[in-house]
Amino acid sequence: MDGISVNFVWRIAIIGNIAGTRIFDLPDQNVWYVFTTAKHASIINTLRQNIALMSRNITGTGLDLTSPFNFYIRRNADYEFRTGDVWPAGKRTIIVEWHDIVLDTTNSIGDINDPRPRALIALKDEAGNGGNIIISDKVKEVYAMIYAEWSVFSGEKTGTGLLDIYLSHGAWNIPQKQLYIRGLLISKNTIGWARQTPIVCPVTTDTCDLATAEFYDLNYFRTYDPTDPTQRAGGYTDTRLDNASMIIEYNQAILSDPPPGIENTIK
Repeated sequence: MDGISVNFVWRIAIIGNIAGTRIFDLPDQNVWYVFTTAKHASIINTLRQNIALMSRNITGTGLDLTSPFNFYIRRNADYEFRTGDVWPAGKRTIIVEWHDIVLDTTNSIGDINDPRPRALIALKDEAGNGGNIIISDKVKEVYAMIYAEWSVFSGEKTGTGLLDIYLSHGAWNIPQKQLYIRGLLISKNTIGWARQTPIVCPVTTDTCDLATAEFYDLNYFRTYDPTDPTQRAGGYTDTRLDNASMIIEYNQAILSDPPPGIENTIK
């Protein structure tokens, strides 16, 4: 992976207010400290406790647990947004246990006009299976909080479960399209760790080399040509973000009106 253009470095913009810290970090700054203070392990533990309480009185023997409430739980297969799929009516939170969530559609994930925040939650099983969210090159806009117990990957996943990460085919296969997330992103990804000295990888990896570090580094999630309007995501209006290949805008409504399962995770 050596020789990757500097255009891939510090292309992340994170804006909002997290844990009382005002954030407007443009791509030339190291912003990952904001997320490390969020204490990923304690957040996931709280999520698991919340979901256990939410699901204790609902039943299901197939793919999905039957719930009359405003959340959706799947345990025996991935949840996929493919072309033409829309957010399930009446649900604010989509929860997948032991499998992955796959975002692979040109439609926006969620609704920009919905004032109530939504959430996508992927949790692993005891053997470490699942817990990822895979975002393909078709996706430009996600209006939901993203909680992945493992990682968020830039790639594709087939129906047979094969995960293809774009970066594995070389740096120039990274999607050249801006990605805008309105909500929050909590995962074991990193920002800028692939260019640290020495290289740093998430604790989930068995080995740590440059290629591995780049798989998890959000600097290598997308690239973007701001002179090409077809590559631009919608959802934001601040022109200071026009050069960012990936934008994460924190939705403060998570505190006042959290989606099911998110209660008490961010304070």
